[in-house]
Amino acid sequence: MLHDREYVNKVLELTKDVEFISNSKFSTSQLIEIGVPPSKIHLKYFGVEQQNVDSLIATRRERSGPVRLLYVGRLIDFKGPVRLLKCFERLRAQGVDATLTMAGDGELSGACEELYRNSSWQADITLLGALDYKQVQALYEHADVFVNFHHRGELTNREEAFG
Repeated sequence: MLHDREYVNKVLELTKDVEFISNSKFSTSQLIEIGVPPSKIHLKYFGVEQQNVDSLIATRRERSGPVRLLYVGRLIDFKGPVRLLKCFERLRAQGVDATLTMAGDGELSGACEELYRNSSWQADITLLGALDYKQVQALYEHADVFVNFHHRGELTNREEAFG
């Protein structure tokens, strides 16, 4: 268990007076695991409207060209942006025709920019920085795969809930 018993007890005490908004199925499962009743939990994805995802899947057209990978999120350790860039390097080295677009900003921006500058696949990587909601929605419409890691950050020991 990530949190100590005192913290868990405080969360469970809240269930008498509040309902929870969870940002992912993973976070929901963690709340249920500590004893929060499922009826007290409402799932609301951050930044990704579920109907848009369903619509994109339903309307995905066959096309030629590289697979378009998309990362949208803060550039922080437990979201894995550095890991993603390294994985993309390996993917391209193995001959997979792909592009990677990354939108976001954060404490690992410098590390991501350095990996980009030193990449053999620089022409296939786009680092956009922070974008507004409409700009991100346009990116989703043109991507084939949304990439987001689920792992524990090496620096913060925090775990990504949405990956």
